[in-house]
Amino acid sequence: MSDKESFAEKRDEYAKTSGVSHVDNAASYDQRRKMSHAEIQSAVRKGSVPHIQGGEQEAIAIARQGGWEVDALITEMENECEANPKKGMFDIEFANPKLFTWLLVAFASMGGMLSGLDQSLISGANLFLPVDLGLSAQQNSLVNSGMPLGAVGGALLLSPCNEYLGRKNSILVSCLLYTIGGALEAGSINYGMIITARVILGLGVGLEGGTVPVYVAETVERRLRGNMVSLYQFNIALGEVMGYAVAAIFLKVPGNWRYILGSSLLFSTIMGIGMLFMPESPRFLMHKGRPVDAFRVWKRIRGVESADSREEFFVMKVSTEAEEATVAAGRTSKYPWMDFFRVKRARRALVYANIMIFLGQFTGESSSTAALASTWHT
Repeated sequence: MSDKESFAEKRDEYAKTSGVSHVDNAASYDQRRKMSHAEIQSAVRKGSVPHIQGGEQEAIAIARQGGWEVDALITEMENECEANPKKGMFDIEFANPKLFTWLLVAFASMGGMLSGLDQSLISGANLFLPVDLGLSAQQNSLVNSGMPLGAVGGALLLSPCNEYLGRKNSILVSCLLYTIGGALEAGSINYGMIITARVILGLGVGLEGGTVPVYVAETVERRLRGNMVSLYQFNIALGEVMGYAVAAIFLKVPGNWRYILGSSLLFSTIMGIGMLFMPESPRFLMHKGRPVDAFRVWKRIRGVESADSREEFFVMKVSTEAEEATVAAGRTSKYPWMDFFRVKRARRALVYANIMIFLGQFTGESSSTAALASTWHT
């Protein structure tokens, strides 16, 4: 009997006795692992997962072939969760984890609406604000430019906030900035106060604009990822339309521009409270060396009953480990920024992002490059 037939028999026997239906279909893969039927059963039962040398590409191949490592990893994570149960005060759960997808998108994408809303509210306020505060034409121009200027600072905060605070907490920080900026705008009594409020508001816009799309991309299932990130873009345009509608509603109300600018407080408060109950991105937790916490979140928002969900978690874990190894190797490089051109994935994202910036300016439309480029994430 050939080695190929021997391994095929082991595979079929394992499928019958273990109850696991998605077993590797490639005998050469079993042969490469050189594990007996008993060893495979023991590995799945104990959660003993070998190190995957090939990184994300090999993990995807294993998952597509229904490799036993997927089941071993899930079993290992389940055992860790049972041994160390942990639940936070805001950790809500649903019988159907798919409900979380819609909650995540509803609250996170509200950031897009806030961004669009605050961009257009100033247009209505400009009808009355300069006269009430006695602003010159130059001062009023700076007030209008304050938010885009602050957004530059918010973009600079993206990396440190997302790296050290996480996606969820970065969104909460942006909600806080939105709220502080909106409150200061509504209560402004002089030029210094209104310009400060606009810059703070811009910080929130810049931070939220680069964080929300990544958060959505890292939490929703892959078949919906592109649509959900695009929904964020739609909400920016929706927020801009709402801003004009709000201005029209308060047009004839005494102190109208204060109500117009302060209306964003309602949405930032709702979003901030809602985000308290949302989980951290499982990929961020994995990136921080907390695979068990990542699995707890994954079970809440995605479940592990379907083969697709189990396999995606497996690929995420292996690819994150490979990324960490690549980053560690890059620290010894004199020119790590050259990875933008050397690494195919980074080069593709860079080209795509710059094309979208060009098209956004060329057509006269605003575009959130972070939202569009994040569809390449994972």
